[in-house]
Amino acid sequence: MLKKISLVVFLFLWFVLTNAIGETQESYINNEWGFRVSIPKGWYVTEASTILQSLESQQNISSEALTAIKNSGLVINISEYPFASKVGFNPNLNISAKNISIEPKPSSDKEILNFAKQILSSMFTGREHGFQEVSINGFVGINSSYKYLTKDNVEIKNEIVILIDKDKNNYFIATFGYKDKEYIDIFKRCIESFNKL
Repeated sequence: MLKKISLVVFLFLWFVLTNAIGETQESYINNEWGFRVSIPKGWYVTEASTILQSLESQQNISSEALTAIKNSGLVINISEYPFASKVGFNPNLNISAKNISIEPKPSSDKEILNFAKQILSSMFTGREHGFQEVSINGFVGINSSYKYLTKDNVEIKNEIVILIDKDKNNYFIATFGYKDKEYIDIFKRCIESFNKL
């Protein structure tokens, strides 16, 4: 009898913990840029080529907006609902990747952090922003957050993490848009899973 109760307690705790931790369903692997990231259970992955194809077919998007998306280095969009779903707001994580184009390439952690700060400053032109230094699975970078209001006056929160792989001179920009606080844990788990192949 005690063994059955122990088994029931164990199964209950396992269920609670795996749901609280946010068990991931799978990993997204990108061989071109050499990274892996965990996908939240039940979320959707859309690669940049599919996003661009979808946007190009829309008549209400400007060529400047399309060019900006192409130049951003977008690799994938991970979202709670399928890409382009007609929902009020679709919490999403975008990961972009680029090669460091300056010479000499930053090599020390201090130079890498300064480069990451320059990227962040270019994204926040004319706006105040703070940041924290981060180190994740061999990447060095910074984390920042900001808020904005949509045209419908809804406050959207954004987290940005810029990670640099000094071995390959690539950098990654992960941006996560959400409205509700519980989503921040999802973002943190995804970013903490970001790893080199």
